[in-house]
Amino acid sequence: MAFNNAEPMLKRLKTAALAFVTSVMLKSVPKQKSFNRLRTIANKLIRELQRKLPTHSCLKLSKNFLFYQQY
Repeated sequence: MAFNNAEPMLKRLKTAALAFVTSVMLKSVPKQKSFNRLRTIANKLIRELQRKLPTHSCLKLSKNFLFYQQY
């Protein structure tokens, strides 16, 4: 994912977040799909940050990256 694709990614992020919040049941299929979509988007953004940031900045943020990648 590159930053020139940010607009469609933001639209997907908004729709997935809305589906996640509005789903009532915890194990419902739309809620699970939207959660997987949100996790995929977050992992793509984290990987892109790790690639583009300098190594010393990336090391400072490594705990935060690991926290988000474990879910």
